[in-house]
Amino acid sequence: MEKPNIIFFICHDLGKHLGCYDALVKSPNLDKFAKTGIQFNKTFCNATACSPSRGCLMTGRYSHNNGLIGLSHHGWGLSQDEKTIVDYLNDADYETVHIGHNHERHVGQNHYQIDLEESPENSRTDYVVDDAIKYLKTRINSDKPFYLNLGVNEVHAHHYNERYEDPYGGATDPDQVFVPNYMPSELPMRKMFGRFQAAIEYMDQHVGRLLAEIEALGYLDNSIVIFTTDHGISGSRSKGTLYDRGMEVSYLMHLPNGLRNGYEINHLTQHIDITPTLLEAAGIKISDEIQGKSFWPLLTDNDYQPHNEIYTERNYHIPPEQGQPVEQTYDPQRSIRTDRFHYIRYFKPDFDSRPYLPWESPELIDSSDWGHILPETSIKRDYEELYDLAHDNGEYFNLANNPEYQHIKKELIDKMSKWMNQTNDHALIGTTPLPKSPDGWGYPRDTQELESMKEIAFNCSIPN
Repeated sequence: MEKPNIIFFICHDLGKHLGCYDALVKSPNLDKFAKTGIQFNKTFCNATACSPSRGCLMTGRYSHNNGLIGLSHHGWGLSQDEKTIVDYLNDADYETVHIGHNHERHVGQNHYQIDLEESPENSRTDYVVDDAIKYLKTRINSDKPFYLNLGVNEVHAHHYNERYEDPYGGATDPDQVFVPNYMPSELPMRKMFGRFQAAIEYMDQHVGRLLAEIEALGYLDNSIVIFTTDHGISGSRSKGTLYDRGMEVSYLMHLPNGLRNGYEINHLTQHIDITPTLLEAAGIKISDEIQGKSFWPLLTDNDYQPHNEIYTERNYHIPPEQGQPVEQTYDPQRSIRTDRFHYIRYFKPDFDSRPYLPWESPELIDSSDWGHILPETSIKRDYEELYDLAHDNGEYFNLANNPEYQHIKKELIDKMSKWMNQTNDHALIGTTPLPKSPDGWGYPRDTQELESMKEIAFNCSIPN
């Protein structure tokens, strides 16, 4: 197979909240894309905060190894020496293009040949799709393969609480929304999910527009098209936690010439597997530095050994308050998940309280801020948690102290300890890493540089 084009679309905070994953929401275009492509049902992120999850995805390496263990606009970011898929594809004579939002480094520092990131407002899905279509139309006769990375700031709560009227067209009626069973379903929560679902419908509409143009322009025959997200949805026991609802991600894929169309994959896969998979698909040698495993053999009917377990981590997420030392926001957590069991370890259990279980929730507060809907909890967080997913897929009943599961817990702890040792994990060593970059997004872009890149992107491809 000739080197395929790669069109990679990543959104914020979606988890698996789509119709194709049995959420009762309107996402017809993505549902169709899932049905006519490949749907991965057990893909998880390797870090449950926005920047770290994307760092894992782009490098194929764990957060504590690639260095991106907190938010890129709060002093963290991949170093310029840390190679991402962009660097590997640049070396392989791909045209690399970015439109919209990135969360791995400051704006303009990700080594794309064409980088059109401009501002958070310009990362709205309709704007990103408009520019993507313009780019695809201008380079239709080029023989050079391309990697097009599209990042949008939907469906992040900050944006859907601002945009649900315009441009989303109004929140979904609270009586018509789908609230997952691990969340309380009182009116304040239904109102929040009404705004969330409006954002999903809006994003789906414009993703559908993009997919239609990709097909109309003839790119499906020679392109890998991917739709995914960074981590689970916002809310209790989800984003930012190591429960399944915080780790799970939508992952949908189309291969050239419709290979494997209509295929569902139920093996464990993870974010760090995506970069090596795409490199193998492009015929590029996978670096020994990459820690993920390519699942390209699985897609091409070759020998493939599925993961027996995957590992996920959390380090930093919430920024420090005014005058607070940053190290006081360090909350190292690690988990190992198999097909049946999920073990979570909190290295600073007193850092935070345990989130409410659905039946423990007090009366909700009517707020547009996720942090204020549920009153603060003072329930002590355990040092460790263990869940039997075959009998408790909501992860409600902690079995870490259950005598019948001690042999399972020991096996998982041994595996996780070995992984932490092999990867030189700072949480095991006991050190507290600190950020090395200034706060901020890196805006504004240099206007002349940005206009020059737009001229190249929308008029002709990069000259050889």
